[in-house]
Amino acid sequence: MHYTQNDKIRQATEGTIVVGVDIGSEKNYARAFRGNGIEITRKAYFFPNTLTGFKAFEEWITSRVTNPGKKTDGYIECAPQPPIFSGNSMNS
Repeated sequence: MHYTQNDKIRQATEGTIVVGVDIGSEKNYARAFRGNGIEITRKAYFFPNTLTGFKAFEEWITSRVTNPGKKTDGYIECAPQPPIFSGNSMNS
């Protein structure tokens, strides 16, 4: 089934956890929110853009965000950072 952005938002409940990840070239940042918009984390979680970094991110989600023993719906939304160019490097 095809879901629109609004369909996905409507599915979120207070028990839903939404993790937003800003994917960068070397550094990634994540924040976690409940479906009602309340932030679970007090600050962004940084992890390097490596396999080890993504494994640490998985552990962070598992240990800090999920409720052990309880079923929790969750979404991870990733957005890449746009490339940064200096000067006229795109026209070279």
